[in-house]
Amino acid sequence: MVIKPVLLAALEKTVNAYLAALPESGNLLKPIAGQLIKFTITPYGVSFYINPTRENILFLPDCPDQSDVSLTGNVTGFIAMALAEGNTEPLFAQNVSIDGDTALAQRFQHVLSALKIDWPLALSRYTGPVLAGGIESAFHRVRERLRETTDSWAVQTQEWLQEEAKTLPTRLELEQWYDQVDELRGDVERLDLRLNKITRQG
Repeated sequence: MVIKPVLLAALEKTVNAYLAALPESGNLLKPIAGQLIKFTITPYGVSFYINPTRENILFLPDCPDQSDVSLTGNVTGFIAMALAEGNTEPLFAQNVSIDGDTALAQRFQHVLSALKIDWPLALSRYTGPVLAGGIESAFHRVRERLRETTDSWAVQTQEWLQEEAKTLPTRLELEQWYDQVDELRGDVERLDLRLNKITRQG
């Protein structure tokens, strides 16, 4: 199943707005520019691609080219990836499987860490208040767990992550949510205005 373009557009606008506000964004993107990264979210089989350039990051619903690295994991694992700092080897070993250029995956995670994106706030504009609350709660739980652990956090939290995965919505629930997202396309324009404002202020 391919992720909805409207969601990818929201992610792309959010990431690139944060990039535009970062003075060293060019140097940050240089090591990963021109590479293709594939993400697959289990158990839904949702996939999308990320193609960084020297100026921004493109989010693609599909791509015929061979990816340089493929990352596969559940929602909780990818939340941890977005929030983790420092050594990410335990993350990839335990919660997100990697196929391809491991160094590229780690460099991309470094970019995410440097941007310090407020993901719950960004995504809340598209999900509505109920789902937004669940997203914020999930990010809060992962963030607190990361703060409580050090280099061995992956081993200590593996059981917890598995339990978290059991609380994730079913594929049917995800598809129903996608239908609701389709009705919120107007939010993209409102977000675009806000992000442009953030960019100008930066």
